[in-house]
Amino acid sequence: MLRSAPETAARRLREVEQGTAGGPPGGTFGPPPAGYYAGTPNTPGTPGTPVTPHAPGTPQTPGTPGGPPSPGGGPQFPYAQQALPPVGQPWPGQQGHPTPPGAPAGDGPRRKLSTAMVVALVAAVVVAIAGLSWGAWATFRDTGDPQAGKNGKPTPTAPTSSAPPSPTGPVYPYGEEVGLKKPLQAGDCVNVVWSGTPFKSGANLGVVACGAEDSLADGQVLALETHASAQEAGDQGAERCAGQVGPIAEALPDAGVHAVVPTKEGFEAAGRATACLVLGEHAAIGGEIGRFRDDGQMLFTNQMSVGDCLRYDDSVKDAEGYRLTDCAEQHELQVIPGAAAPGGMSWTKVSEEAWKVCGNKYESAWAPGGDHAVFGFAPYEEDWKDGMKTLVCLVGRTDGTAFTGAIADPAEA
Repeated sequence: MLRSAPETAARRLREVEQGTAGGPPGGTFGPPPAGYYAGTPNTPGTPGTPVTPHAPGTPQTPGTPGGPPSPGGGPQFPYAQQALPPVGQPWPGQQGHPTPPGAPAGDGPRRKLSTAMVVALVAAVVVAIAGLSWGAWATFRDTGDPQAGKNGKPTPTAPTSSAPPSPTGPVYPYGEEVGLKKPLQAGDCVNVVWSGTPFKSGANLGVVACGAEDSLADGQVLALETHASAQEAGDQGAERCAGQVGPIAEALPDAGVHAVVPTKEGFEAAGRATACLVLGEHAAIGGEIGRFRDDGQMLFTNQMSVGDCLRYDDSVKDAEGYRLTDCAEQHELQVIPGAAAPGGMSWTKVSEEAWKVCGNKYESAWAPGGDHAVFGFAPYEEDWKDGMKTLVCLVGRTDGTAFTGAIADPAEA
């Protein structure tokens, strides 16, 4: 739209004020803009209350002639519902100050702006429009966004990313059935709840303290097998765990191997590794296994492993009175492979004759002379009721005295 220079606009406003505006035929200059009449007189130096902008009137259908000019010689407007009365005269049907059609009624007489004030007002408007136009152009030049200059701030652009959305909620490294929200670490002791047949069904796990007397651990994480991918973990995890910790499980009286394989979604959270567990088959192992045990640690019979050397602690008068020791040190017993209890025997009978059952199986091989003898420990009664039927067999001196060094396995001789 063409804009007039400030001087031209000021001159035209003076002509309107004096009632001498001529303009092109048809009155294209139009009526005074909203706000032409000042607000209620105020204290000198205080600006008047700004006039609320009015909604424009509904234009007539193009081609419809405007109304006849009103007496007084004011200019005509081809799209106005009525002609503009001479300056200072009220609109038809109203008393008091003039109000353009569609604008809210005023609240008192208004005074006319002086010529100097009009010139200053028009100049300010022109400068403001020019400034806004320059700011919008500068912003568009810098950002390339025609909307960026609104409110004087660039429009932020949302970053784009091709990465998949992050999963919501907790990440289960091994799946929700396992139930763990943190990856297993080598040495963790665990309790297990099988969904069906032990070692052939899903396992729900919980990490527990290894030495807790009120909650005996069912087993322990003995190793971690890392993988290049989740697919490899699924294909090879169980087999690699069996090769890694299977011999340790076989050396215990009642244990098996269980591989906890990470899911595809939890592969990274699991450290890209399968956790290799050794768990009691029928009863809780009760604590640490293999290399996680310390010298001098008192062992439950379920923790005793083939090859262990035990020193008897006479402060404890039962099988739990034996402490793990280095075979090069003084010890009374050495653990050898276990023996299955004969079918039909009661726990009482087995506990009384465990040494005979073990002796019948191993005496000739492990104690051929008269210097050594074979002994046996029966399972705990509660474990026996849970299905543990394997006896822990041991070899020692016939007179019960301590000795040093390990007795060689006759099968390897």
